[in-house]
Amino acid sequence: MEHQTRTAIELRYSGNAARSRSLNIRSLAASLSGFTDAVGEYRNIVLPLMNLDAVADSMRPRRGAFVASLVLLGEPVAIARAAAPDAGGGSGRGMADVTDVTDIAVGFIETIGIFKARVLTTGDPMPNSSERAVMTEDGVEVTFAEQATPVVVDHEAYVASKSIRLAKYLGRAFGSFASIDVDMVTVCAPDSGGSLDIPSGVARALRDVDDLVEVHKPLIETRQLQIDTIQFSSDKWRFKDGDQKFYARIADRRFLAQWDRGEISFKNGDRLNAVVHTERSSIGGTLTLGERSILKVSKPHAVLFQPSIDDLMV
Repeated sequence: MEHQTRTAIELRYSGNAARSRSLNIRSLAASLSGFTDAVGEYRNIVLPLMNLDAVADSMRPRRGAFVASLVLLGEPVAIARAAAPDAGGGSGRGMADVTDVTDIAVGFIETIGIFKARVLTTGDPMPNSSERAVMTEDGVEVTFAEQATPVVVDHEAYVASKSIRLAKYLGRAFGSFASIDVDMVTVCAPDSGGSLDIPSGVARALRDVDDLVEVHKPLIETRQLQIDTIQFSSDKWRFKDGDQKFYARIADRRFLAQWDRGEISFKNGDRLNAVVHTERSSIGGTLTLGERSILKVSKPHAVLFQPSIDDLMV
């Protein structure tokens, strides 16, 4: 099977502004920026090892709508999924496969669909205390509220739909509806045929999430990290800091060049000194940590064994 390195997400804006042909790249700049960040956040959640670029490619009027195309570029990534009993996080379906940019586009649209379903059921895009999720052979069976009809959704899309950061970016993407006189946005994946309508009411609910999130100045600190997983074809490795494991993109180009040339050697379990950049935000007054990146890497100095008196007396 041939895997794709390029696909597109089409955003079809409809309403008075589209019919009067008053939409342009300036009026849609905030919306397109929100969509670009939302796609990147979705990738960070479901497939952090994929190097993905999302760029606005073209805009044009089409039959009462204004269409903007967001192009996704990225190499396919082989992944192994292990079965997980918890529908709320971790990995899923007990199989190994290859994911490409088309899968990212399809999953992104399904995730927006889950946000939409929550809004239509409960009025809130984020899960409430009555939401229930159960793993099945086909995905995750979700009941958004008591007495609501269960629906089956993709596991990764459901995990992503619990991210308030992703909801924030979508809130920015949809938040400018009123000011630019747009009634609806249809999000489409032409290569797969999937599409989803987002009316203004759902857009307002997502915009309200954006208002709840305050972004703080990033935290930059030097830490000693343990390498958990080296991804040889990517600049994103997984690290361990105490009991916590996380993926981080290595932005130290000199280190990566030396690594590629074989001038330095690391293996899983080794420790390194790293200048870590961590995004931070407050959600409803609670501080949360976001994406991390490694600004500079160095190999730690060896710690010499210092014998104690007891050792010397043995």
